[in-house]
Amino acid sequence: MDYDLAELFPYIIAVLCLITIFLVISYLRQRKRDSLKRKSGDDLIFKGIQHILSNNTDQAIEEFSKAVHIDSNTIEIYIALADLYRSKGEIERAIRIRQNIILRPNLPEEIKNRALFDLAMDYRKGGFLNSALDFLLEVTQRIPIDLRAWKEMERLYQDMKDWKRAHEIRKKIASMEKDGKHNNILAHYLCEMGKERMKEGERGKAKSYLKKAISTHRGCVDAYLQLGNLYIQNGNIKKALGYWKNAIRFRPDLMPIIFESLEELYSIGDALDIIGEFLRKCKEENPSSYISFALARHLLKEGNTEEALKELKNSLEMNPKLWEAWRLQGEILLQSQRGDIVVDAYKALLENLEIPSFRYQCTECGLESQKMLWQCPKCRSWDSFYIKEAG
Repeated sequence: MDYDLAELFPYIIAVLCLITIFLVISYLRQRKRDSLKRKSGDDLIFKGIQHILSNNTDQAIEEFSKAVHIDSNTIEIYIALADLYRSKGEIERAIRIRQNIILRPNLPEEIKNRALFDLAMDYRKGGFLNSALDFLLEVTQRIPIDLRAWKEMERLYQDMKDWKRAHEIRKKIASMEKDGKHNNILAHYLCEMGKERMKEGERGKAKSYLKKAISTHRGCVDAYLQLGNLYIQNGNIKKALGYWKNAIRFRPDLMPIIFESLEELYSIGDALDIIGEFLRKCKEENPSSYISFALARHLLKEGNTEEALKELKNSLEMNPKLWEAWRLQGEILLQSQRGDIVVDAYKALLENLEIPSFRYQCTECGLESQKMLWQCPKCRSWDSFYIKEAG
């Protein structure tokens, strides 16, 4: 049966029109659904951000998880979700999300580099330091001038006490960042290497590292102190005192630490006279309440109580909050004037007054410590600990 094409043409046009109308309607419906999904996803993201601002991490994770189910192509949501999991200590979840991001095809380089860096931070938070180093190394290979990655790598080597590699990384940082206290930090790394050699009994290598630390940064007080300790071990008291005198020039407040080392020397021959001369010279060149306090303790060992009291008075005039000087003064008065009513009152005061011993505090973040630290374990600042003034 033959059909005239001209007769069929209107029907063909009608069918094509119906198909076109169907496709347009389907497209418009899909756009509406997508719009509703995006709106719903955006609402969930907004709620998640509000929960973050309210410090409600669990609720933020819940909202972001819902948003991911609605639109799985939004990488920013995955990144935010991984960050939240890390902050909650759920490291495995954070790592899985980052790995999924990295494996995505056609991922922009900027996002991939960020994901690699974040993955390193996840591993670090989880205590997997070697894995963290591997990913940071990959970041620096991809972006050799990424200072943030180099600095995080340096911090990891600090955590691992790998001072040699930390020193190498800091030299790289110094070549890229011109305005930093690089020599100070490099000197501390050399000093730490020297202290390790001292523990191993390798005094020659230790001395070499410590002297190199001073030549790198003349204000590296820890190196002067350690060289003093090294020469004490070798039996050379005068040489040791020379290095400690240099330390005092930079940090007079560290005299209490040096005096603790001096205490061990009093039993050696003519050490009493040598130490007395050293303390008087320190006072002459760098007068401070701490040096006067140390000299007072020395004068007591010489049996010169009156001079010791004068030095304590001098120390307290310079620093009335030096409670250790008050304590020593009270002990001297109690021993020398036991029957005096005023002294009895002073004794009662000493028994009821909580007088702290020397404490150190970071001037950058306020962390306190019972002992002197050269690097703050909280904010990572070097040379930021000083004796805390009593309130």
